Amino acid sequence: MSKRSLTESELHPKVVLRLQAWGKAISKRRRQMKLSQAQLGYRVGVTNQTIGRIEAGDPTVRAASYFAALLVVDLLGDLVPMPAENLLDLSSEAQRIRRAKQEDNDYF
Repeated sequence: MSKRSLTESELHPKVVLRLQAWGKAISKRRRQMKLSQAQLGYRVGVTNQTIGRIEAGDPTVRAASYFAALLVVDLLGDLVPMPAENLLDLSSEAQRIRRAKQEDNDYF
């Protein structure tokens, strides 16, 4: 089965707006740093075409590429803060409890 990316029209509007905002912020900071898309792409580990797609807010670009670009232009902490500690603590998660199998002798 092949992968299918969501189109912009299939995404929640808040997701689309967030991607576009990240893209604009990356573009603005890149220009402030006097970097070309190719130079930023090299630092991020993607092509300059992918940087163009990120700056346009393309939802088909991997989230890791957005995050890496935000990190390189020093915006990751400002635009994507870490979740609160209580959301990261998995030790407090309820353990899954399995029910004991019951013998099925009720047929006769």
